[in-house]
Amino acid sequence: SMGYTLVGAPVVLQCSAGNFVAFTAGSLTPTCNANACNSNFPTSLGVTHNCAGTTTGASCTATCGLAGWKYRSGTSSQTFTCTATGAFSGNQPTCERQACRQLVLPNKYRHTCDGKVFEQMCVVDCAVGWTIVGSGVRVQCLAAQNFSTNLPDCTPNTCNSGWPLGAEVNVTACTSLTTDQTCKATCARGYSGTPTTLQCLRTGYVNGTRPNCLPSACPALQAVTGVRNTCNGTVFGQVCSASCADGYKLRVGSSVQMYTCSLDSGGHTVSLQGTLPDCDPVACTGNFPIGTAVQHNCSGVTTGLS
Repeated sequence: SMGYTLVGAPVVLQCSAGNFVAFTAGSLTPTCNANACNSNFPTSLGVTHNCAGTTTGASCTATCGLAGWKYRSGTSSQTFTCTATGAFSGNQPTCERQACRQLVLPNKYRHTCDGKVFEQMCVVDCAVGWTIVGSGVRVQCLAAQNFSTNLPDCTPNTCNSGWPLGAEVNVTACTSLTTDQTCKATCARGYSGTPTTLQCLRTGYVNGTRPNCLPSACPALQAVTGVRNTCNGTVFGQVCSASCADGYKLRVGSSVQMYTCSLDSGGHTVSLQGTLPDCDPVACTGNFPIGTAVQHNCSGVTTGLS
């Protein structure tokens, strides 16, 4: 019958005594081999099968077995049957592409790969704050649910604005600061305060808190007989004066002297820089001991002497 092939000669039957008998000695039925189906194989995207060589009346299975594919939710493998016409009969399994895992890259990259499925392409280029060398790279969602790994060359940009200004702030450690890098802003020599952290943002702007830098105070001048000064509490950059104390006068050719609170020769600490005035004691001219019976040797005695 249809779907089978005769092996050898057909069998001739003869009606004898109410029964069919072989006209020639042998079997009452011919030898027939089932034909293999050769059309209407399961062929949808993502489908694999074991239907090759399946013959009339036999069945085979179609699955979503190709790498990168899976069954759509609620579906499963399907059975195909080889019919007498030589064609398979059955419903294709419903297969869909598997989604790739989220692409996680360093901050310098950006991409269009979210939600991509097997064989789809997307682009990886440089994020804001970085400059691409060349052009963006196309990557593909692979059967293993990851992406091909070609990445572009991205160079970080240098920050060019937002630096804290002022002579009291030192940002020399921040030279050529690039995207996402950090540095310490400190107080310049002659000032004191706690360093703060600055960061180069992707916008090219430096962000962070300005250090609170106050001028350092100079140590007081050592006390010198006959000299007074206005230097207590003088801080870096300020000036003060040294002059003669009461009871003393400037020596001829000398003058009131100015001191500046400035960096010492090593450049690390501050001290008062200047020269003391030359002051001579003044001779007392009044309130001498007097009386008819009083004698003294006080003439010419100067300040501080007795």
